[in-house]
Amino acid sequence: SLQRVLQAFSKYDAKIGYVQGMNFIVGALLLHCSEEVTFWLFVALIEDYEMRDIYMEGLPGHIKHSSLITQLMETHLPELFAHLADIGMNIEIFATDWYFTLFAKVIPTTQMNAFFDSFFELGWCFFHKFTLTLLRILAPQILQMDDMSEIKQLLLLPRYKQNFYGNNSEV
Repeated sequence: SLQRVLQAFSKYDAKIGYVQGMNFIVGALLLHCSEEVTFWLFVALIEDYEMRDIYMEGLPGHIKHSSLITQLMETHLPELFAHLADIGMNIEIFATDWYFTLFAKVIPTTQMNAFFDSFFELGWCFFHKFTLTLLRILAPQILQMDDMSEIKQLLLLPRYKQNFYGNNSEV
């Protein structure tokens, strides 16, 4: 079960323990794998795919990925970058859940296996490309909005899934 895998991981890596967001990743993995395979895949994410720094005290991974996405937006989506900067909205306002859950809080559970396949194959490069693609798709709507809470709502759910997948999929 979800609780057993998370408790086992907390004992396996007591320095990190449990951090909110892990449950979405483990839950999505459990839909496709046994508890044992889920545990080891999650350990691989932490140890081999640089998730540890996402959950560490001071959140160095969050800072690193936010900075990178900001730079990528400035280069590849300059109009969207400028618009968000003009209204005082930085990536941390909406992307924190994306990093902490590897989009498992956002992507419909039926699609997470494809996301994980690509992430395990390509790592953070895939994550960043996925993020830019998502932002590029939603840019026309975001560019017409000036209210940060409205933009955040678009990017955090549930409308986000409707726009991205064309349906009302549930998490």
